[in-house]
Amino acid sequence: MGGFSKLLNEEYGFKFVVFDYFHVVDWSGGAVFGGYVYDVVESFVDSLADSVLEFSLLRVRDSYTLRRLLRVIGGSGVAEVVDIKPLNNGYPRLFSVVLKSPISNSTRYRARLLGGIEVMDHIEEGVEEWGFIFPQETDTQTLIKNLETRGRVIRVRERRIDATEAVEKAMKRGIGTILTKAEERTIKKANKLGYFDQPKRVSIRQIAKELGLSPSTVDNQLRNGIRKLLRILLTSDDADI
Repeated sequence: MGGFSKLLNEEYGFKFVVFDYFHVVDWSGGAVFGGYVYDVVESFVDSLADSVLEFSLLRVRDSYTLRRLLRVIGGSGVAEVVDIKPLNNGYPRLFSVVLKSPISNSTRYRARLLGGIEVMDHIEEGVEEWGFIFPQETDTQTLIKNLETRGRVIRVRERRIDATEAVEKAMKRGIGTILTKAEERTIKKANKLGYFDQPKRVSIRQIAKELGLSPSTVDNQLRNGIRKLLRILLTSDDADI
């Protein structure tokens, strides 16, 4: 099946972990009301700038809810609206949104430190629903305990991943229809160089040198690309935990 399947092969053991989070010190902690749905499509962690960018889709019921939500985000002190653009006329209205926040308050950054790959970040009525892939041996309670210093984690669910099915579904749909050209190029280069082999035959830094990119860019392209491929399996009807 190739290098990508080795990344998630049950021989090495990976698990899908989902949980709900009341993130008290984030903007979502002040947005405990209805009328909106916020879904992160991509994210970029810039460790050099100590910041995280979220590229998201926001659906709001009416203009009042939009104004209320933007006031909450702007007044949170932990998030900044970098860009917001409407994608349709009238209400309910869909917006593309770019948010910037500090690494120190980032759930995804804490998960990455434990080897986690983000699959889902969904916010509704102030509740963040997260989904991550972790190596089976990872003690995810370390993450949960860390997050609970800044909020409350409930409904933690997890299961092992059928890697073969994930890869087969990804290949049937075609990588080019799922990934950006940059993500596809980086994943193919990483696979060719042995990044997904066990043990790895190449580092992020070496891949970055081959592609003429920064290590942080390569890291984010790999994670975003792998996350998209995994979503084929993990958000399917038969992937419920």
